[in-house]
Amino acid sequence: MDAAPQTAEVALLYHPQNQIFAWISTKNEKNATDSLLGYHRALYEHNFRIDFVHPSEFEMNILKNYKVLVIPFPYWLGEKICSKLDQWVEAGGVLIGEAYFAGWNVEQGHHEKIVPGYGLHEVFQTRQGLVEPVIGENTEIELLENLPYLHKGSVVKGSLVRESFFIEGARVLACHSNGQPAVTCAEYGKGKAILIGSYIGLPFHRQKCNQNANLIAGLVEYAMPISRPRVEGNAKVRIDILTGLKNQTMIIVQNLENRSAEITAHLPFKINNKLKEQFSSEILSSIELSAGKGSKISMQLTAKEVKVYC
Repeated sequence: MDAAPQTAEVALLYHPQNQIFAWISTKNEKNATDSLLGYHRALYEHNFRIDFVHPSEFEMNILKNYKVLVIPFPYWLGEKICSKLDQWVEAGGVLIGEAYFAGWNVEQGHHEKIVPGYGLHEVFQTRQGLVEPVIGENTEIELLENLPYLHKGSVVKGSLVRESFFIEGARVLACHSNGQPAVTCAEYGKGKAILIGSYIGLPFHRQKCNQNANLIAGLVEYAMPISRPRVEGNAKVRIDILTGLKNQTMIIVQNLENRSAEITAHLPFKINNKLKEQFSSEILSSIELSAGKGSKISMQLTAKEVKVYC
């Protein structure tokens, strides 16, 4: 079937120069790489559609295609990118970043006096306060209010640094174990900017801290609800939807875990035809939801099983 996946509304910035800078500044290039991988995996497992964007694409106004941009380990960004970020958030975008956001002034070759750099402290409505190295493997961050996938009081893991903030209008969503602000959210123009005072993609990628994945997905959902498949419960199941030129539909369901699962999932569209699994000929069990809220499907999956319906 000639089909295409749904368009991504969430993007991650991959910045080659930042990768090199992270290697030089931390003596480990994998810190930046593993941060990216952690964020991507967290969003992938929560059924977000994600693109990677490159700095060269900012000149082509690439941000207009996305509702949310996540920048893990965002030390080296530069003036052009930061200017675009300011404009994009003001116009309605959601920006999510981590510690030392744009902390290095690329053009002048020195550390920014105010972090986030390039004036982005006005977008985040917070600025860097005390920064401490993490003693041991992780630091703890506690939620101060409920978020999607996490309750108030839930604890996630930060890594490498514990960055606290001076609040200049932002809302504090979480605090460090010393009580200082750790995660903030600011409204800026029509958009929002979320800042995390540590690196939370790393513990998820390296240590499988699932609460971190829930925080990453929860912050996106909190700031900008994205239409996508939603799986009930805690089963890690990926659902991808492809559509053809004649309104044909293909649904690919993948069990991401090494155990069987019986799942129920909500799809953001109505299933008009009976869909058949391409290897077993099983008919997809679906129910149309009221008020145009899409469809509900259910099925059983063995460990790591993939089913393809069309």
